Amino acid sequence: MKLIKIGNSKARGYCGWHKTWDNKDVYLRSLFEYIVACMLDSTKIPYLTEVEMFDCNGIRYKPDFFLYTDIPI
Repeated sequence: MKLIKIGNSKARGYCGWHKTWDNKDVYLRSLFEYIVACMLDSTKIPYLTEVEMFDCNGIRYKPDFFLYTDIPI
């Protein structure tokens, strides 16, 4: 994955496409997401990113990662 720094010099944001261990393309929005994706890839845990939004007591929440035993295509 090629990390692209965005924002001004004080920004900590990185973003870019990443190829997973099982050859899927996922878009990562931060350096932390990249680190987590690399850890999941090294252990060959299947995952997708930002797939579904949840409503938690009126607050919308979209997790960065979804871990599956079987990923639907």
